[in-house]
Amino acid sequence: METNYTIIGQDGEKYGPIDLATLKQWIAEGRLSSATQVMRSDSSTWLPASQFPELGLGVPPLSGAAPTPLPQAGPRALSMEDSVMISRIRVGASWFYWIVGLAIVNYVLIATNANLLLAFGPGLPLLAPGNLLLLGTTGIYAIFGYFGGKGKSWAFVVGMLLYALDAMVFVLAKDWLSLAFHGYVLYRLFMGAKSCFELRAKRSH
Repeated sequence: METNYTIIGQDGEKYGPIDLATLKQWIAEGRLSSATQVMRSDSSTWLPASQFPELGLGVPPLSGAAPTPLPQAGPRALSMEDSVMISRIRVGASWFYWIVGLAIVNYVLIATNANLLLAFGPGLPLLAPGNLLLLGTTGIYAIFGYFGGKGKSWAFVVGMLLYALDAMVFVLAKDWLSLAFHGYVLYRLFMGAKSCFELRAKRSH
């Protein structure tokens, strides 16, 4: 029976099962490293890719030196659960950059007098279009995206409050489609914030 492999990607999603040849091709393409979690079809245990000799990702010891023991699971070890939460944090934070991008596109459309707006973008700059307000809006959300990606829970909390306030513009305008989009983005931001708090609680124990 052919041996297959399943991996957990950097986004926290599972990929596979795939055969050894395909997995080696992924390694050559740089899609996984020695720390990537892998499960072989003849086992039910997730292990770092470096634990499978056939993948050739183990680090050989220096000549004449004793092999370096693999790190044991402990409070400072990056577990599979930690990797998944970190991935969710980064995905959540990336939505702040989407907000920035949509704000810029809307500003360009306004500046060119186009009869089109991406109403999914932030609503506050639409009330008083201008360079200063656009700069402030994009700058603030970009800061939230940067610190949110670093696992700073305050960036998610303050960013969610500001974006919820921004949604009130579409409530007043009765633009329910844009309001629904705001609700979806707030949900994605909430998932990032939730993972921040869970990871902090886990590491404090």
